[in-house]
Amino acid sequence: MDIDKNNDHFKHKTYNEIIKEHDTFQNYVVKCKCSHSVLFTGVKDRILCTHCGHYVYKDKKTELKYKLKEKMR
Repeated sequence: MDIDKNNDHFKHKTYNEIIKEHDTFQNYVVKCKCSHSVLFTGVKDRILCTHCGHYVYKDKKTELKYKLKEKMR
């Protein structure tokens, strides 16, 4: 629910607005190996999973980049 600034009443979202918002969020969700969903909201390439503690990468290319850097060390 959003607050309408003109008259301080709550503006309820329509079903189509909710579906559109949900689809937008799903574009930024990646599943961890433990099956926990992690939301990528910023510019980070990887995030620690809050359930299992493993890194979750935003895509396979980024994961490969970090794994190769690790092996080169």
